[in-house]
Amino acid sequence: MKSFYSTEEEGEKYPILISETNYIVFKSDNMEKISNSSGDSLSLEDALVEENWGWVYSNFSRTKLVWKRTLYSLSYIFEFFCFVISLFMNKSSKEPVKAPFSVDPYFKIVTWCFVILMGFPFLRVIYSNSVSSINILSWSINLMYLPVYFLLSFLFIHRAVTGVDGNTIIEDVILGCAMILTLIIYYRVKYKDDGRYKVGIIELLGVQVHFSALLACLLVEICENVFKTCSIYHDADKMDSKLFGWHYSSWTILVIILTSWTGSLILYLYKDVFYAGVMSFTYFGIYSIQQRYFCDRNEPECNDSVGVTSVVMASIMLFFILITIITYPKLVLYSARRNS
Repeated sequence: MKSFYSTEEEGEKYPILISETNYIVFKSDNMEKISNSSGDSLSLEDALVEENWGWVYSNFSRTKLVWKRTLYSLSYIFEFFCFVISLFMNKSSKEPVKAPFSVDPYFKIVTWCFVILMGFPFLRVIYSNSVSSINILSWSINLMYLPVYFLLSFLFIHRAVTGVDGNTIIEDVILGCAMILTLIIYYRVKYKDDGRYKVGIIELLGVQVHFSALLACLLVEICENVFKTCSIYHDADKMDSKLFGWHYSSWTILVIILTSWTGSLILYLYKDVFYAGVMSFTYFGIYSIQQRYFCDRNEPECNDSVGVTSVVMASIMLFFILITIITYPKLVLYSARRNS
């Protein structure tokens, strides 16, 4: 049986890869062998539940590691290429979306650039031979992130080709699927993270920050795109129009408050200042588009209540972020641990 080892900062060796027909659970401090098997009777989930201070890798070989890394690298390059094309070809990306819930286009560009750039640390993470990195490829994320790459790539190309005349329903479906997959990944790297592995600065950026920012960015995109769809099929570009008896301005304020509540809840549960930070940045983007584009030009999308609500929610979120950083500095810097 072959085992490959990774040397950590303290000079200790940890087994991270075992042959496809054998797997072993080790204790992390003194390398004491706890249990082993030569068959397929012991699953990864069972081992983690039974021995929550150890780890196990089942049916995972160096070959699988190589092709998974290759797939992720090629997918990221493709997504990056599509994003750059969309950025330069889609002239409408710098124009405001004529919808009640709308974010300043320059704020959106900055957010997407940040999310895409955080893909570099993520690649660094999966190319690392640390225990936590191998765990990401073998269980936490596995291949689940690959469809998100291609969904976002298609979204970027679709917007670059069609511009403002694109099919918003197709975009709603794409964003919805990407959001669901990202939410599952986020759940696994946040809620399922019980603090077993060390987390360095690269993994903090590539996993914790990356998926927090991506989840927040997709949530904002979905909200804006749904309102954009309504503006096409239900005349929702006028704030005084009604949907189910409510003015669209009221719906917009409700969405801002609900997303702010969600950000505060995630901040409370996981000390995730990165998700909350992106949401706060977005609220300032909503205020910016109200003032710079709509109200100053007397557009029908102008509504002072929406602008004021977005600034208030952004300020509250920033206050909560500051309190979290002061109260839980270690959790913020080294990823949220469920049992900390």
